[in-house]
Amino acid sequence: MPKKPSTRMIACLLTVAALLLTAALSLAASAVDLAGSGPYIVAPVTLTPVPTATAQWTAWNPNDGRINPEPAAPLAIYCGTDSIYAYLPGAVEFSFPLAGAGPAGQTALLAEGPAGARLYRLSTGEFQVNMIHGGEEYVFTWDACRPSVTTTRVYDVATGALRSTFTRPW
Repeated sequence: MPKKPSTRMIACLLTVAALLLTAALSLAASAVDLAGSGPYIVAPVTLTPVPTATAQWTAWNPNDGRINPEPAAPLAIYCGTDSIYAYLPGAVEFSFPLAGAGPAGQTALLAEGPAGARLYRLSTGEFQVNMIHGGEEYVFTWDACRPSVTTTRVYDVATGALRSTFTRPW
C-alpha cells in the first residue's frame, strides 16, 4: 500500500502550485531601474501582494538540473553548454545563446520572455534573471554556467524592500 504524503509535503506542493499559477496570471512588465545599490537590477511596480513560502527554499530540490532549485521560484532556470534557458510551467520563457552574452563591463538586457522574465549580463560578469510574480520580484543571480555560487533575492514590489535573500555555494 503506498504511503500517504505528509501534511508538510502537501502544503509545500500547494504553495508551489499557487506561486506558479500566480506567476502565470499576475505578471507585469516594468522599466529597468539602474539606480539601485550594487549591480543588481530591481524595478518595483505595484501589484496585489500574494503570500509566499520563501523561508522553505532549502527544503526542496527537484534534481532536474536547474540552477535555481527553490519552491518559490516562478520559473526554472537552466544553464547549458551553449545557452541559458528559462521555463514556466509548460512553456519556454526564453532561450539565449551564451555566445551572444558578450564580455563583462556593462550591464545589458539579453532576453525578455513573453511572460516578463528578463535575463541580464551584469557589469560584474554575472548573469541575472528578474521576474515579477504576485507582489514580489524574484531576482536570481549566478556567476557562471557551472555556478560556484548563486544568490536569490525577493523584493516587495510595492515598497522595494528586500523580503528575503539566500546564497547557495555549489
